[in-house]
Amino acid sequence: MSLSLTWDLTPVTPSNGCKNEFEQMDEMLHHLDTFKFLQHPLLRCTLIGNGLALCSELDSYITCIDSPSIEWPLHTLHSYKKRFLTAKDAFHTYLHEASIDTFEKILLDVSDSSISDLFQFWRNTPPLEGMADLLPVRQRYAAATQRLNVHVDNRDEPLSLSEAIQLRSHTDPAVRRAGFNGLEETCHLQQIEFEKIYRDIASIRFQQLAPTTDGLLHIAATANHLQVEELHEMWALIRQERHSLHSAMKQLTETPSWNSYDVWHQKSAERFPIEQARRLIVNSFATSSIEMATFAESCFERQWIQVIPDHSHGVSFCASFPASKVSRILIAYDDSLVSLLALAHEIGHAYHNHVLQNVHPLLRSYPMSIAETASTFAEMLVLNHLERIGNSALRQDVQHQRIRRSMMNFLILDARFLFEQRIYEALQYEVDTDFSLMMANAYDEVFGGYQLHQPRSAWIWTPHYYVTDVPFYNFPYTFGYLLALGIQSLDSMTSTESALPAILRDGGTLQMQQLIRRHLDCSLTELYQQALQMVQSEYETNRL
Repeated sequence: MSLSLTWDLTPVTPSNGCKNEFEQMDEMLHHLDTFKFLQHPLLRCTLIGNGLALCSELDSYITCIDSPSIEWPLHTLHSYKKRFLTAKDAFHTYLHEASIDTFEKILLDVSDSSISDLFQFWRNTPPLEGMADLLPVRQRYAAATQRLNVHVDNRDEPLSLSEAIQLRSHTDPAVRRAGFNGLEETCHLQQIEFEKIYRDIASIRFQQLAPTTDGLLHIAATANHLQVEELHEMWALIRQERHSLHSAMKQLTETPSWNSYDVWHQKSAERFPIEQARRLIVNSFATSSIEMATFAESCFERQWIQVIPDHSHGVSFCASFPASKVSRILIAYDDSLVSLLALAHEIGHAYHNHVLQNVHPLLRSYPMSIAETASTFAEMLVLNHLERIGNSALRQDVQHQRIRRSMMNFLILDARFLFEQRIYEALQYEVDTDFSLMMANAYDEVFGGYQLHQPRSAWIWTPHYYVTDVPFYNFPYTFGYLLALGIQSLDSMTSTESALPAILRDGGTLQMQQLIRRHLDCSLTELYQQALQMVQSEYETNRL
């Protein structure tokens, strides 16, 4: 019997147009206001956690429906989320500032070690001042990107922004070049509008978060459970590997330089129909974790996955429904290796949600620094499996995919990080600047001039600059990649099977240094070095 590849949203559909859910949240907030901080601390945490989970539940449903014909109460939902986050920050502040006696009395009532870890984390870490209120500007950005019509040579109808971006992985180099040119030309015509949106976001962040670029970087690092020094060390070690990455890219393209729009296409003609993709993913996961493989199988069987043709929609995602303890995956699939890896990636996100489904509701929040770990690790498992079972052409494409992923996390994200840092500095000191020129300069610096046709408009079509709660979205992806490599380097399946879920469960309650020390038995510096050595060994293998 064939699988149903259309998801079932009935169990997570909000009732009465979200009215019943909003009434539940009103009751939770009323209870939060009826007792003092010292009274019922665990009940307070449960109410806050359940409230935030319900906000996430509704937001995920709206994302899945994505219907412009329905007027969803986004502003109301945003208001509830702010109120629960304010309550969370207030309790965090209370624990941070409480006397030793008061704090110890609170801990006496806590039997869950994870809650104790959370309270200790809040005790030792000053709370952030809250997230900047960016919803109106984000909506402007979403509307502006939806209006973009990308005209590509030899196509009668214009493409959406996401459809044009998808052409980067097209097999025909002429199509890749035409898609790139159309994207750049379209974005260039609207540059002034997007500069205004970007400046407004920066202004809000400077006013509501920190008045300086260094202050914003501190907030971003703190939100990701890192010290700024640890972040700088990560980039410093990665930048020492730039030359090796350049050499690997030259080998990959077999030329002394390469075009930016040629990076993501696959060379092999191997195709992976969805039924085969299912078997490959389950078998790949089973090499590292039986639990992970069983979960992947259940995603297909329980109609959590909706498959659509790659040409009809450019965006794949995993939506978490923490109150219902389920996920839903939308995947744009065209039977290619790239889309196979994308499917594994999204199932990895769903696995992360699965690991957290039975923890205390407040512990389901985790920093971006580990948000991409399970998904990236899932891709690595598939690549490892394909390398073992594939023919020579497929094995070569697998090796190329590894290099591309290192290039993305170590070079492209570094360029985007440098761009964001320098844009904030320019806006902080009111220096007039050309955003697209600054993006091109950042790419040239990181790629050493080897990459041609830089994506000058990437700051326009990269939504993370606009939609993340904190600035400097890029380094958490790089950190998650290094962490996934560190987990992959463990000696045995038993170690891997226990380490990954433990890291995912504890990620919201520990500093990254403590998390890595507890579950990988090394320091952050050692993690960085070990992961980079693994990547370096891949380069050496590719030269053989």
